[in-house]
Amino acid sequence: MGNDQGKNQDLWISLPPEILSLILSKLVGGDKVIFHAVCKTWQAITTIASQLPQLPLPSQSHDPCPWLFHIDMNKKKYRFVHPMSNDYTCEIDLPAQLSDAEIYFSNHGWVLLNRDKHQLFLFNPFTKQIIELPLLPSNLEDPRILFFTSSPPSPDCLVVAIVRGSIGLHKLGGENNWETHECYETNTMLRCSNPILCKGLYYCWETGGRIAKFDVNDIEHSFTWIDCEFPSRKFHFHLIHSLLQPFLVEIGGELFVVINTFDDARIHVFKLNMTTKRLEPVQSLGKNMLFISTGTSFSTPTVIRGTCNTIYNGVNFRVGSNSLFCFYSLSTRKYFVDNLSSKECFDMRLLLHDSSWLYPSM
Repeated sequence: MGNDQGKNQDLWISLPPEILSLILSKLVGGDKVIFHAVCKTWQAITTIASQLPQLPLPSQSHDPCPWLFHIDMNKKKYRFVHPMSNDYTCEIDLPAQLSDAEIYFSNHGWVLLNRDKHQLFLFNPFTKQIIELPLLPSNLEDPRILFFTSSPPSPDCLVVAIVRGSIGLHKLGGENNWETHECYETNTMLRCSNPILCKGLYYCWETGGRIAKFDVNDIEHSFTWIDCEFPSRKFHFHLIHSLLQPFLVEIGGELFVVINTFDDARIHVFKLNMTTKRLEPVQSLGKNMLFISTGTSFSTPTVIRGTCNTIYNGVNFRVGSNSLFCFYSLSTRKYFVDNLSSKECFDMRLLLHDSSWLYPSM
């Protein structure tokens, strides 16, 4: 019996590397981890480097996963990258109208971009539809918070710009201008993360360590600050010295803070206790996975085996001619990329800043 098992194992080890590489290229998520755990020979297998094929738009596929939308200004193109399959990439020419525009927010399959601090565009990268918004007046230029409330081009869609001391509102179905209101609570506001809707209210993380809270129907009078209590002095020090990159995420009606620390290249997750205002460390996301980016951040139930309790933050590695996604597992406290794993992500600057997660919307 023992000899039979040994012969069977030899058969698995003796499979040609080309076949193993082809098999690996068809696997996603946790199945890749299982593949590399078979034996040392399989652990050394990588996917064959090849030219990324030009595939149909994500809107033409039925996929439960979001796609990473990324603008490459050097090539004047934008592309979609599938987080579970590094071979599934779609690259498209960027409209000249959007050249040098920066991603501020995304939702409902649309992206809100800002060019030259005052020229705003709503862009649907799946349909290539562009909605040019009125120029921001001088008192609203370079907003700290910029987002929209519902799916464009619905006339109910409200675009919101918040700067120090002022709030600007533009309704897509209304007049071609900005309605401006004064707001004393925003006078000391620093740069903020993308807004998150939770139980009817919007929340934004400010780089100074506070969380802004407001009702979009009455921002002028509802805007308040939540002063968070950090779990240790270490995070407060990191905050002062800009060693953190925080994101807010809503999970099941509760607010979570995801923090990248640049000095040790770790990811930490905290839940905001709304009563004590304390950030409580989170050890598990359960059967959820997180997608975080500069444009939007959200949670979703696990859609593929082996991907629960993971965080995808747009970190991208170049291995040969392949561009590989990296994800972080809260279970193991390790980063995973292809057949490699590490407790440290070697360079957090690899995070794609001009990017956002999107679900296809037509």
